[in-house]
Amino acid sequence: MIKNIGILGINNFLGLRSLEFFKKYSKKYKISAVSFDNNCDNLDDFIQILKDYSIEYIFVEDKSLIEKIEIETNATVYTDYSLFIKSVKIDEIVCALSGILSVKYILSAIYEFKDINLLNTSPLLYSGKIIPKEAKLKGVKLKVYSYPAYSLDWFLSNKNLSDISKISLFTTVYKEKDIYPKEYTVLLEYIKKFYSINKIRLASDLFIINYMYDIPLEKFWFYEQSMRFISVAVRFKDGSNVIHSASKNIDSMFNFYFIKNRIILEDDFQYEDISLRINKFNINKYNIFKISLDCLKKKGTLPILFYLICEFFCISNFYNKFLKNTKLINILKDVLENSEFYDPYPDLSTIYALDKKVKEYISNKYFKKTK
Repeated sequence: MIKNIGILGINNFLGLRSLEFFKKYSKKYKISAVSFDNNCDNLDDFIQILKDYSIEYIFVEDKSLIEKIEIETNATVYTDYSLFIKSVKIDEIVCALSGILSVKYILSAIYEFKDINLLNTSPLLYSGKIIPKEAKLKGVKLKVYSYPAYSLDWFLSNKNLSDISKISLFTTVYKEKDIYPKEYTVLLEYIKKFYSINKIRLASDLFIINYMYDIPLEKFWFYEQSMRFISVAVRFKDGSNVIHSASKNIDSMFNFYFIKNRIILEDDFQYEDISLRINKFNINKYNIFKISLDCLKKKGTLPILFYLICEFFCISNFYNKFLKNTKLINILKDVLENSEFYDPYPDLSTIYALDKKVKEYISNKYFKKTK
């Protein structure tokens, strides 16, 4: 029986990667519905995808795109997402969208009992435990593909979450202590390096595993490695261990979940050629990471705020909007210690309001004044 797949954001990088995968397995999966990611300016490419794959149903937010799409394709166009997700035959959603606005699309699909495959982790980081909680309540399968550390499914095999005694997360040692936006021409590359050096990526790994599986903080251990080699290691109470290499990519995740291919567990390295040093991670060396741990302990909106502030700082810093000598750690301390931004039990409306409020607060206090 062929499964109907809906891909949200098919025209962005991750959406296109998923398209390549499903093309190989057209006898098992049909792309019946897609949405256009407004963050990408490639409407002509999107229309070509609709033609090449004979896609029947699409959702677009921008109504100005409808005329061109309807003239050049036979697809049925929806501008109301709730109607789109209720009316179209979709068995599983593959979401390539990012950002806080994507959260409502994911939740709407969950409420219609669609299994969810997340190719981007930012919706989880923006919404905390809301998405996993709602998926569990509705009996919907939620799988995360963006980075192998985030899904523990293949680690468990015949074991349960309660069998885990320790989860080790690994980060890489960097010589650089700081980076500067002017050294980068692409925003995403700057964010990736900034997150890695300041261990924000490590904090994100921790947050997501905690959100997805509700594993207590005391079961996590952190290590530094001299090169990017291991992403996560899990130790079980019976003494067995599973170590996952950092080289696995999104294609491995597709193979594992859709084709049930265990190739994801195979090694990609020739171990005799590896010279690897691993040390216990010194949390006291990284103040931003220490703050992230404190946020997770206190819960509520604090972990969400941490991520929101870090991302907004990177984007704003890249475009040179801050006053001279503005530091991320100072903004984090300022906002996180402000009780007006804390809510112990946030819902989606709280998070949307918080996103706007925090960005306005930071802009007013720390941005350069424009004439």
